[in-house]
Amino acid sequence: MADLITCKNCGNRFSGKFCNQCGEKVYTEKDKSVLHFFEEGIHFITHFEGTFFTSLKAILTKPGLLSTDYCNGTRKKYFKPLSFFLVIVVVYLLFPVFSGLNMPMRSYGNERFLGHFAKHRIEHLVQARHLTSVQLEARFDAKSEKTSKLLLFLIIPMCAIVLKILFFNKKRYLFDHLVLSSEINSVFLFLLFIALPVIALLVYSVLRLFGNNYYGINSEDVFSLLYFGIIFIFSLLAFRRFYQASWIGATWKALVFAALHDVIVFIFYKFLLFFIVMMLL
Repeated sequence: MADLITCKNCGNRFSGKFCNQCGEKVYTEKDKSVLHFFEEGIHFITHFEGTFFTSLKAILTKPGLLSTDYCNGTRKKYFKPLSFFLVIVVVYLLFPVFSGLNMPMRSYGNERFLGHFAKHRIEHLVQARHLTSVQLEARFDAKSEKTSKLLLFLIIPMCAIVLKILFFNKKRYLFDHLVLSSEINSVFLFLLFIALPVIALLVYSVLRLFGNNYYGINSEDVFSLLYFGIIFIFSLLAFRRFYQASWIGATWKALVFAALHDVIVFIFYKFLLFFIVMMLL
């Protein structure tokens, strides 16, 4: 009993290097050295790179593997699914190749489903607040940039609910569907709003060097086709691995999921973002 250590974090009495109740580490003189200070930084970077790129490789090469392993208890080698999604969101918002899901106010007027409502709401707010359209746009864009970060997380539980309904016969916890939803939406953000736009810009730049002004890269039709194709194919393969679904079952459910994902992201999310930002102005 004399060798027991009192945890400074929770007050638990234990032996060893870590508290068996809260996990707090017992710090020694070595842990307080300058060398250890920098060692912790290096460990964080190497651990982050290792688990992050292991997770990214698994997601891109074997859809559904990360979620399957994570839900089955193999977690140490992977980045946490929600944390992985958060990193992708931060990268996307810090280095946006194009506006995408964080649209400026002027873009809403051209939206297929929201255009009429957006124009009417903007005109009403300009008159009610005695602002010019330029002033309102500046305020809207500043608020939208911050609000969009939080609202992106709503996509995960909404897609998880769709997955639970589609695979209700699998009797899986909602937690499992949330994990797979995080993986699918991480791929969605990474490929559609980071990787492919960068590749498209590089190709466009090369073509311009050779005097070929190709303007089809940013075509809305091309983007829609790529979006639906990526979500459908990834979901199909992920459903096969994660839910052990048959090819026929996985195919039609992937088609339904891709269609509903389109509605969630490009209609519901954009409408909710526009409505909330307008309420905050």
